[in-house]
Amino acid sequence: MKISKKQATNGVIHILLWVAVFLFPFLFKPQDVTFSTHQLIGIYLNLIFTLIVFYVSYSLIIPVFFYRKKITLTILLVIVASFAGSLMLGKAKETVHAHYYQNTSQLPFQELRGRRMMANRSLFHPQRPFFDAFFFYLLVSGAALSIRATQKWIHEEHDRKALEADKASLELAWLKNQVSPHFFFNTLNNIYSLIESNPEFAQQAVHMLSKLMRYLLYESNAPAISLSKEVVFIENYIGLMKLKLSDK
Repeated sequence: MKISKKQATNGVIHILLWVAVFLFPFLFKPQDVTFSTHQLIGIYLNLIFTLIVFYVSYSLIIPVFFYRKKITLTILLVIVASFAGSLMLGKAKETVHAHYYQNTSQLPFQELRGRRMMANRSLFHPQRPFFDAFFFYLLVSGAALSIRATQKWIHEEHDRKALEADKASLELAWLKNQVSPHFFFNTLNNIYSLIESNPEFAQQAVHMLSKLMRYLLYESNAPAISLSKEVVFIENYIGLMKLKLSDK
């Protein structure tokens, strides 16, 4: 599948943003603070699960369900994704903590096991970190929704303006096809009537008409037209209209 320039740019922006997020703990920590291996693992577990929840919402839930106006299902799936992310984060942290304390003997393993059992019994206690992660992931999913909605609005607005420009271009082309033959033949009739009475002016009129028709047929379709050509076109048009009025 061919990747467009816009998609490639969007991908690079995402990568740079997440690189900045992952470097954040090192870039903005105080100089006298050092992170232990255990602390770094905890920090990056949070970041990794944040990234997972964000892209589950950004790349799967929102495009598949929200774009199809399935709002209730979108909200339900966002809640499920946030709930699952919080549970997996908690289990991952417990595993890391158990391994760390067991190996370093900083906390008796039996005491740690007892704490884990008490924590499991009070899984939905409001003071548990689970709820902090859950509500944070809801905010992350909301940010993904906001980004997607903004991107969709910009894309639709761009398409709308492109359609309006194409419509205006088609209407202008149709108008030229309607007006040009009528104007052309009327001007030819006026020139014909001048051939005997004023042949020199008739010759100038033929020259102006040829330049005007060349502009309408070949030059007016260009994406950009110089101001000097527009001025010459208007002057020729006015000259031919004077011819029509003088004939009357």
